[in-house]
Amino acid sequence: MTGPEHFEEAERLLQSCQAPGHRQPGEAEEYPALEDGVNSIGNALAAAQVHATLAVAHAIAWALVAKS
Repeated sequence: MTGPEHFEEAERLLQSCQAPGHRQPGEAEEYPALEDGVNSIGNALAAAQVHATLAVAHAIAWALVAKS
């Protein structure tokens, strides 16, 4: 995944926690088909944080390479 793709995935996960729908309280949208076990809001938020961190790391690394 690229930095922008990590950022987009983090946004998608955050939206899945906020969007109204037919989910039971405490459950987020299925992400992706429960293959990686992310099926609760807490897990979706944790995964979003990881993706956001990786997006920032990618941006910093890109800036450092471009600077040199």
